[in-house]
Amino acid sequence: MDFQPRPHRPSRVKTGVLILLVLAGAGWLGMKGWWGYQSNIQLVIAEELADTLEAHRANPDMATHRDLAATPGSWTDYRGPRRDGIVAGPRLLDSWTKDGLQPLYRQPVGGGYAAFVIGDGMAFTIEQRRDHEVVAAYDLLTGKERWTHGWPTYFRERLGGDGPRATPTLSGQWLLAYGAEGALVCLNANTGTPRWRREVLKENKLENLPWAMSSSPLVHEGRVIVTTSGKEGAGVRAYQLSDGTPLWSAVPEQQGYSSPVVVELAGRTQILNLAGNALYSLAPESGKVLWSLPWKTSMQISVAQPLLAGNDRVFVSTGYGKGSVLVKVTQKNNAFQATELWTSLKMKNKFTTSVIHEGTIYGLDEGRLAALDLETGKRLWKAREYGHGQLLLADGKLIVLGDDGTLGLVNPSREAYSEISAFQALEGRTWNNPSIAGGILLIRNDREMTAFDLRAP
Repeated sequence: MDFQPRPHRPSRVKTGVLILLVLAGAGWLGMKGWWGYQSNIQLVIAEELADTLEAHRANPDMATHRDLAATPGSWTDYRGPRRDGIVAGPRLLDSWTKDGLQPLYRQPVGGGYAAFVIGDGMAFTIEQRRDHEVVAAYDLLTGKERWTHGWPTYFRERLGGDGPRATPTLSGQWLLAYGAEGALVCLNANTGTPRWRREVLKENKLENLPWAMSSSPLVHEGRVIVTTSGKEGAGVRAYQLSDGTPLWSAVPEQQGYSSPVVVELAGRTQILNLAGNALYSLAPESGKVLWSLPWKTSMQISVAQPLLAGNDRVFVSTGYGKGSVLVKVTQKNNAFQATELWTSLKMKNKFTTSVIHEGTIYGLDEGRLAALDLETGKRLWKAREYGHGQLLLADGKLIVLGDDGTLGLVNPSREAYSEISAFQALEGRTWNNPSIAGGILLIRNDREMTAFDLRAP
């Protein structure tokens, strides 16, 4: 069903007053009470954010309208078309001004941690708006809302935060979105009209993960592949893109929070799935396990993507003290073998996936930007604290979005950290990935979204 906002009404009590009232009773509350008043604060903030969103949609001129000459390209998947964080596109600005970049627009957005995918001049994401998960389409260059489609779901989590997590996927005219509690929907990207829907967890009688469904759907040759919780059932499932018919299921093991990725590895098309305790390679057509490598993580939390690191190599990194591994995959007589080339504690990607560029791995090692040599795993340098943000490689430079909303431009040097520019792009906790299409950078967090034109003149 389409999401219909309530008529806008001013809040009768300001957030600050409510927070003070709640804090006044904290002295006699125990831990249970503390969680209670924290939840109340979050609900009040969410309600006021919904009011702001509705006011903004009722007054579209609040968004700055820019007429840019070229229609930007596409950004179809989480972290880009190859899911490797490397951007193909036009030449970008070599540096930014001391005061930062002038945004094309800045406006409110619903809650959650998904990023945008982009196509045909539109940007798509999934948000929390009051008690609904809402897939929303925006005009990329103006920020104007084009359509929404929502359903009643409100995932709440005290430590990480509320709302949906998984970035949608754009495949031709179809948009695939995956809600925090397992609703998988296929929508017409031009209109938001539903094509089909599956309740992945409910249909398969699976419990949710503590931090919910966070894996972005993968579309490959007419199949939609998603991870589930893997609790008492298959951890990876495939559906027919045309009508949502189940095709296969695999990996009866608890999953993490990483998204599947399709790669050409050791002469074979494979789907890499980083589960809670192992890295799996699956045959796309059947879900058959081609090979696996044990990779046990704390509380089965794997978030970062496996990265193709050559024709026969895969790089994997995890936080919580686990570190990294470079895996070599060989094939003989249709049998695959995975061998560890090196392991290292010098790159621990907690929420952030690294990028690989010219024999060097760049990533956030528990929040600090660092570089490793790809062949040996040796640390080359470790420098600025960005927190649990995200990064991409575009036009030969690193674009780093810190978890406090800082946006940095960094020269990817093996010798030393080399920052070119940095400024405050967003306010508040920013865990969402940046997206780029045709030189237009689009970023968001759980409260606001903004866009910048990075194209060189």
